[in-house]
Amino acid sequence: MQWLFVDDSSQERTVLAGDLTSGDLEVVPISGKDARARLADRTLAPAGILMDIELGNETGFLEDGLSLTAAIRADQNREVIGSFPVVRFSRRTKVAEYVGSDSSSDASFDWAVEKEVISSPEKRRQVQRNLIAFAQVYETVTGTVSLPEAMGLDSDQWALFGHSSLTERFRTLDRDHLKAGLVVQAIVTPGVLIDLDLLTIRLGIRAEASEGWEKLQRELEAYSYRGAGSATLQRWWARGVEFWWEDRFGSDDPLSGLEVEERCSRLSTAFGAFKAIDPVAVSPGKRFWRFCSITKQEYGEILPVDPEFGVPMTPRTPPLGWEDPLYAALGPAGQRREDPRLDAEAIERIQRRCKDT
Repeated sequence: MQWLFVDDSSQERTVLAGDLTSGDLEVVPISGKDARARLADRTLAPAGILMDIELGNETGFLEDGLSLTAAIRADQNREVIGSFPVVRFSRRTKVAEYVGSDSSSDASFDWAVEKEVISSPEKRRQVQRNLIAFAQVYETVTGTVSLPEAMGLDSDQWALFGHSSLTERFRTLDRDHLKAGLVVQAIVTPGVLIDLDLLTIRLGIRAEASEGWEKLQRELEAYSYRGAGSATLQRWWARGVEFWWEDRFGSDDPLSGLEVEERCSRLSTAFGAFKAIDPVAVSPGKRFWRFCSITKQEYGEILPVDPEFGVPMTPRTPPLGWEDPLYAALGPAGQRREDPRLDAEAIERIQRRCKDT
């Protein structure tokens, strides 16, 4: 599949497009002026677009990536061009300059990733997998495809694993790219689906150090996501995992209410030895369930968070009913107590509680 990378620097777009091209994914560099010309003559039909938001260094081109993306979405709304994803792909400094805390442009993009991220081979591979999966979602979600169908479930399964607010939102959308974009959000935003990192946090385990992990994976296969994009991205139904735990170990002790050592003990009895998540001083608690949004956003580091000791964070855009709430671990939050997204009173309260205990 072929993605386009729109950037105003000929050298940078060529280098980064080459870095991202691999296997089934071809990334073709293109200037903003050429992208605008293809949009004007209705020949813009890639699998997806990576969009730099700064395009001002192009001679004779007066738009930026935000306005060009808005024009693409407008033409998709008019259905004069096809449906495909658009991902914001810029340097951190440019995002701060052009966007800052203004979230109004976020809805135009399916996802956002910083150029600095792909310097890491592991993170570059994840970006590549995401791009392929997003294109697969857009290819699948067309016409009269229902939300359960798009996400690989029948109506009865959706009633168990899905969410009514996601259903209602999908029902109100009247364009293929809007529907596909919602499915992409359901895949990348923890809520109805969780990825491997969040699955292991909720199980309380270090998968790579646990002998029983392979056997457990086989049993959890029944609750894996099999909808659009699943050939590339591995996800599990969050409620499915909780239902499985109740069926396996009884409903008296919900998974989220158990300390990680107890979770590991029960898993070890059923599947073989498991190693519990190591305690971390900057993230107190023993009932890990979420991750620290600060460390993930800034460093790509997954730091488990016990919600009882986590600091609530305000998301950039109003949360939808099916999305998990955001938390920061106490340590990173305490170092950024002036961050307006953080609940300052919660930081003080949790710090006092930790000192008292």
